[in-house]
Amino acid sequence: MSEEKKKEFYWACAGKPVRDAEGKVVRRPADTEEVIAILDQVKPQQLLELLMWENPGWGSRTGLDLCLERKYEECISTIVKHVLDTKYVETLTSVFPYAAFVKSTDLVSGILQIVPITRELLKAQTNYTKQTVLDLCVVNNNVEGIRTITEHIIKRESDPDFMDLLSTVFPYTASVKSTNLVSGILQIVPNTRKLLQAQTNDTKQTVLHVACGSGNNKAVEALLSKLEEYIISKDELSRCDNTGRTVLHAACSSGNKAAVELLLPQLKTYHILQEELLRYDETGMTPLCLARAKKQNDTEEAMLQWIKENMKEDPDILEEVKKW
Repeated sequence: MSEEKKKEFYWACAGKPVRDAEGKVVRRPADTEEVIAILDQVKPQQLLELLMWENPGWGSRTGLDLCLERKYEECISTIVKHVLDTKYVETLTSVFPYAAFVKSTDLVSGILQIVPITRELLKAQTNYTKQTVLDLCVVNNNVEGIRTITEHIIKRESDPDFMDLLSTVFPYTASVKSTNLVSGILQIVPNTRKLLQAQTNDTKQTVLHVACGSGNNKAVEALLSKLEEYIISKDELSRCDNTGRTVLHAACSSGNKAAVELLLPQLKTYHILQEELLRYDETGMTPLCLARAKKQNDTEEAMLQWIKENMKEDPDILEEVKKW
């Protein structure tokens, strides 16, 4: 395939710059018709080469990367549908993460009908941002995508790699609030720490981080109810994501008052309450600082009130927390 053809496809995805009536350079959206015309000219076995061509002058992005960055959903949908028609597994694996950006059609499910779900498929990343299909499901609030992937994995309970697959998807399931996937999975696999320790690919959050941050308090309750059952160490409550934030940080930042009120008694039980209240994230903020910075007034007040009522044996802790 010629370099000229690759560049032609790339710029069709990027949207060509034009001048408006005032002479200013503006960028048109992706030219979907031109994208289709080029795809129709390319042999199925050459599609991967076309789709993964990087423009070194644009930060080594591919055409799909630019569509993703500029939120050209129609263009991404067009490309993935075309690849689906070819049924080429290698090419489908490469476009799988991008499929999560499209919510209007179930492209994720379509690919999973052709490509067996494996750890490698779930770990496949976008070329430039290095996001997996699950990362993009969360970013684009594609809860159907997460549910679909989880259901495909649950059907493979007898497979030897079942736990690896389930651990990969489990942190993301807490972002699906319409059905309690977390509780359902805990019923299938009731006695393992591996699921609770699993982290998302991009933000390194555990399922409890995601539940607290997304307001999925049914999941928070289900997870906390398992603490004694699993004999989990305090590490499960104080584990940090890639910004140094704990589950208490996540709850405070999102204004999840109910989750804060669920977490505080557990932190006291594990004798790490003061340590966690005063823990800094990478920006130097404690959980209470985050609640204040985000103007989560109800959450801040609930936290201070709980400390006042439940930490009478250590009255200095309230003043210490207030300082920060």
